Amino acid sequence: MIPLIILGLGRIGAGNIGLAGSIPLSHLGAALSVGGFEIQGLIDPSEKRRRLVVEHYPKVNPDIVVDSLDALRLNHGAAIVIATPPEKRLELVTELLNMKPGLLIIEKPLSTDFETGQKIVTLCAAANTELRVNFNRRFDQRHIDLRAVAPSNPKTIILRYGKGLYNYGSHLIDLLMNWYGPIHSVKAIGNEYEPELNNGQDRNISFCCHLEAGFDAYCVGIDGLSYDQFEIDIFAEDSRLEIADGGVVFRQYRPQAGKHYAGYTQLEQIGSENIAPVGGLTELYLAIQAHFDNPKGLPGCNGYQALMNLAILDAAERSFSNGEIQTIPSFKR
Repeated sequence: MIPLIILGLGRIGAGNIGLAGSIPLSHLGAALSVGGFEIQGLIDPSEKRRRLVVEHYPKVNPDIVVDSLDALRLNHGAAIVIATPPEKRLELVTELLNMKPGLLIIEKPLSTDFETGQKIVTLCAAANTELRVNFNRRFDQRHIDLRAVAPSNPKTIILRYGKGLYNYGSHLIDLLMNWYGPIHSVKAIGNEYEPELNNGQDRNISFCCHLEAGFDAYCVGIDGLSYDQFEIDIFAEDSRLEIADGGVVFRQYRPQAGKHYAGYTQLEQIGSENIAPVGGLTELYLAIQAHFDNPKGLPGCNGYQALMNLAILDAAERSFSNGEIQTIPSFKR
């Protein structure tokens, strides 16, 4: 049995119950579904969240559902999940590394800023602790299959998002880099003419990414929407691939001459649209099992890749403020 500790019992930690039918959309749900994990600690300062976990998961020992790490006696070598807000990540990671975890899983983003993220990655490397940042689409089988048939040499990519650069924006950037490689530079589209509008909030910044592969991808941040926006269009010379509704819907298009008018060529959808919930957590826990059985090549977003993600978000903010192109530093991959 693999010892498992989860810090943060909100939606991604232990909630999202029944959100996608039988597909687990929380760390606790996925671990219990896969099996082979000994739940040693479920930690959250919220009495309401702890109570809901005890009510919804009767197989969990209520004695390990506690308000702090201090309430438990824990062994070294556990898989530890951090599903708490990112504001105090550095302090928390520093404390957890004293427990010598066998694996550290952090919910995206790695931290609230690049400098703090760099410290976290350095600490984990010094402690020889394997680190993964959970961008769940990396493990979702539908996205893995789609990547295999996606255009290998697109002309451009348009990514649209709401709900914040460090929230939905970070997911888009991870998918973009995972599929098409490193980003060389970032340039904001428009710039900050009213700095007082920031108020410390996670903004929806629009920016262009120039990839090392030689093409541009445009991230369009949209404010004021009453609905979720997380969509991607990948344009190739003779096709378009659409990822809609946060990855629930996939559509593929090919040119059709004379579709509406003689002499004009428009895109026609080919095949049926592919619709299914976005998973990835069950696959993550299967990968964790394999890693503990044979520690090699754990998939997912490692610390350096997560740091590159933060560097791009940071560059978008700086470019938004000063209007200049920001070159992304090189990273160990």
